[in-house]
Amino acid sequence: MKLFGPERKGLLKFHRPLDENYSLTNLKSESRLCLTNLANYAAPKTNLRFPKSRSAAVLVALFIGRSGDLHVLLSRRASSLRSYAGDTSLPGGKWEHGDKTLEHTARREAFEEIGLPVDRRKVPLLCTLEPFLSGNQLIVTPIVVLVLDKTIQPILNESEVHSLFSHPLISFLSSKPPVASDPDTDDDEYHAYVDINWTGFTDKVRMHRFLTGREAGGTKPIFGLTASILIRVATIGYRLAPEYELTAPGQPSNLERIEYALKNHAVFREASVREGLVKKNHKVNAPSDHIHRENPASSLQPAASRPNSTSKSRIDASPRSGSPTTGSQQDSTKTTPSSSSAPPPQSAGSDGKRSRSRAGEDNPKGDHQRMRGKVRSRL
Repeated sequence: MKLFGPERKGLLKFHRPLDENYSLTNLKSESRLCLTNLANYAAPKTNLRFPKSRSAAVLVALFIGRSGDLHVLLSRRASSLRSYAGDTSLPGGKWEHGDKTLEHTARREAFEEIGLPVDRRKVPLLCTLEPFLSGNQLIVTPIVVLVLDKTIQPILNESEVHSLFSHPLISFLSSKPPVASDPDTDDDEYHAYVDINWTGFTDKVRMHRFLTGREAGGTKPIFGLTASILIRVATIGYRLAPEYELTAPGQPSNLERIEYALKNHAVFREASVREGLVKKNHKVNAPSDHIHRENPASSLQPAASRPNSTSKSRIDASPRSGSPTTGSQQDSTKTTPSSSSAPPPQSAGSDGKRSRSRAGEDNPKGDHQRMRGKVRSRL
């Protein structure tokens, strides 16, 4: 598949060249620290290899607000979509043949959905996070970028996206809303959670939910995978623990859940065999006992000094057995890549060789690193 169809490629004429003299002087100190921490972040490495046909990526596009705060772009999915219609999500989708890296996947999807330019000068990479397992059996890698060009205007693909809005990044660490709650919202708790069963584990997994303040207009809360990813981005950037309990008691880590799924879920095993990652008679095992369960917030600053630092709110829902499929777990379900040929294996924490393609993606690796360094130098 080509990177852009003729209609979407034509949208590039609406975007202006980047002002190379851009300034980040209006940043708040906490926002500057957040961007610095994200730009310096390297995801932990693992020996797990993922089938590309079950891989996906989402773009966490940050931008600097008028007051110097960091905001993240979120979209409301079109009501006409066959799955997860109207959900709040991050731009993204499944890996496709022609995507040389998962960063390429995330940028391609963001351009197709909301018209965000595939240009590392205007939208430089900050970091690539460790992968997450979605409820629809995809291994999703978040790609964190910074939108530098303030002249960019969203160009929505109405068949996929109903509307685009933003949310303060730091508010994903809080149990209080960033603005006054919508009085017409039935559930007036900004943050809530539900602990659900997860196939293969006796301990439950916590799903978080945040109100957007737009629920009266039909926008759904930020929930599930999308919420988990944004909590992770905020904790890395601000180096702060959330004001609420992040995980359920004994909750298995992302890596444990991914490892179990790769070994035991038929969709992953079949894809791994098809792509030559494992043999057909590969032995099925339980999760590795050697994996150490760490507290994700163990090295972060405590939130003890914050008022009302513990959120007790729970979503009134009946947990189902197995992996969750509700909320924004759908971030990467749009397209189904062909499985007629076996793509090369992919390792966690690595996107392999960087791609060279159209519309701003023709920068070699050195230019990419220099652009990332330029962002650091201006923080």
